[in-house]
Amino acid sequence: MLTLCRPQGNLLDHFFNGNMDHFWNETKTLDYTPRADIREEDDKYLINMDMPGLDKKDVKIEVEDGYLVVSGERKSEYEDKKNGWLKCERSYGKFQRSFNLGGNVDETKIKAEFKNGELTLTLPKAEKAQKKLININ
Repeated sequence: MLTLCRPQGNLLDHFFNGNMDHFWNETKTLDYTPRADIREEDDKYLINMDMPGLDKKDVKIEVEDGYLVVSGERKSEYEDKKNGWLKCERSYGKFQRSFNLGGNVDETKIKAEFKNGELTLTLPKAEKAQKKLININ
């Protein structure tokens, strides 16, 4: 779960009444989900996931029952919720993404690289899933 500060009541009422003490509600929980781009090439699939603020130790990658599962947690760096913040838009919390491999991937050759807050997964296609050119004699 992630924490997202949300406005409480009517924004204009608080602004015009000069009451900034309760301008933002404490918290509301939402799901955090890193975004993913998936590309197909002749011999592999590539998955790129944006994970700003995370380190590779914060991410777990597993293959189970034909699914690639990426999970982890983006922890909030703010403990004091009343430290002058008016609005918090960045999301935090635990996440899990699952990708169906569909029998088209060689699960033993999957590779992962984490650099500058981006996870890149390389999923080589299984031999039977690769395109083959048939020559005509």
